[in-house]
Amino acid sequence: MNKVRNACCLAEQNNDEVETAPGGSRGGSAWAAPAGRATPPSNSFPMQNTSHVKFEPPNVPVIFVLGGPGSGKVTHCDNLAQERRGVVHVNMTDLLQQYAIGNDMQDFGTLSSKTVTEVLMLEMKMAPTAKTYLVSGYPRSMRDVAEYSEKIQTMSGVVLVSWRQRVLERQIEYGARLGHVVLSLARMELKNFYRNVMPVADYFDQNNMDGCYYNVECTPEWKRSMATCERWSAM
Repeated sequence: MNKVRNACCLAEQNNDEVETAPGGSRGGSAWAAPAGRATPPSNSFPMQNTSHVKFEPPNVPVIFVLGGPGSGKVTHCDNLAQERRGVVHVNMTDLLQQYAIGNDMQDFGTLSSKTVTEVLMLEMKMAPTAKTYLVSGYPRSMRDVAEYSEKIQTMSGVVLVSWRQRVLERQIEYGARLGHVVLSLARMELKNFYRNVMPVADYFDQNNMDGCYYNVECTPEWKRSMATCERWSAM
């Protein structure tokens, strides 16, 4: 059985469908224009918590939602959180951007994995009654995966919102025409996604961690894609 829930939305679409795809160019990104039940076994993830932040690993599902800029992951995580009581969406891109601004940093991409993971821990502590955490825009790299495995540990699944690269390119170009994104920054973000985030998805896909990850092919309709999250959150 494949391990990563790969919410593939790879079918060809016309320009109108692409330009109106939900969440295509909005939702708290670095390139926005101004305006648990299942825990991986110890031989896969070291089970220790060495952070100075006092934190107990969640005993409810934690689901990572990965996707490139323009994929719609943030918008649809927000929608799912509104539709299902107890589902909390942790938008890491937004949180890290706010953290960087608050600390007079130019680029939150330079934040260490330790800092990023502690930001996530603090956000989880602020929602102690959550029944499911949807974490979008994280892990950003394999270093984040290693840090998460030490500090937070609980992981129930991964959803990869997978579009063809040229579809994402059209999405961010459309967002730039609307003034929602800075095109040069969005292109950098897309390059970073393929360079650093896709290896994370490949890692989860290739490592069988207690059967927590599945591969689901789906149609371009997002509701079907996010049904993977809904089934997990209902566990």
